[in-house]
Amino acid sequence: VKQLLYIRTHSIPYTRQYHTVNEDMEAKLETLKKVTIEAENEMRKNKEALAESQRRLDAAKELLRNMDPEDQKKIKVTDTRLPELLDLHAMAKETYEESQKRFETNMKYIKIIEGKIGV
Repeated sequence: VKQLLYIRTHSIPYTRQYHTVNEDMEAKLETLKKVTIEAENEMRKNKEALAESQRRLDAAKELLRNMDPEDQKKIKVTDTRLPELLDLHAMAKETYEESQKRFETNMKYIKIIEGKIGV
């Protein structure tokens, strides 16, 4: 809206105004691309953390399965690291999903802006 008002209210020829608006969009696109690269790196890091938390959780479950049946009856879940590992895995999953959504949203806006400026 501000860009349209700028075009309509200033005495600069229309082509120059359009060029200025286009330059602004290109600058925004470059900034968005930089932020998207950072978001992709963060998403990859969070995906690795999620995989690591899953490995730890699987290892803890496997240890419990391999215990002697009599010991399994005596032990309580709170006596193990399982609740802590479940919490860590849930946080890792949530963090990964948030970073994935951020990356996907940025990619969507990059396509929209590229479509508007004809890249």
